[in-house]
Amino acid sequence: LTNVGTITPIALSYTAGTGITSVTYNASAVEGTETQAITLTDAASTGLTTADDIENFTITSSGTSALYLDADSATSVTVNASGTTTIDLNAATTASIATVDGSASTGKVTYVVDFTDVETTVTGGTGNDTIDVSDGLPNLNDVLDGGDGTDKLFIATAAANGGGVV
Repeated sequence: LTNVGTITPIALSYTAGTGITSVTYNASAVEGTETQAITLTDAASTGLTTADDIENFTITSSGTSALYLDADSATSVTVNASGTTTIDLNAATTASIATVDGSASTGKVTYVVDFTDVETTVTGGTGNDTIDVSDGLPNLNDVLDGGDGTDKLFIATAAANGGGVV
């Protein structure tokens, strides 16, 4: 979708592909600080989802879902997941995300985050979450809080299996 005049919620349901969902807003729609709502319902494979010039994202997810977000102006992402969900924020253009808040999530959420560009805080919910830092390890001022549940930190290693869980 191109030249969209108002911020429009995105709903991805029962997907099983690797296509691209792209929303480009006209300049007047993205003046100031904007929030993009994305709802996932059993969206196991959404492919790449892009929404540029949006600062805040609110992702609501149920069932087994996955989102690979490419958002050039994003600074915060709020996740409310009740199922098994993967939120991949590792695209090169999402380097300015400073806050990932999944504290309201009750499901099992995997957060894929690159910590190399800005100080980032990731907060999980009550489910058994995983924070994947394979592509950019946390720095001194980054904060990782898995929330309640039995959480995991995934770190890539040079081991034969290609990764490690701490």
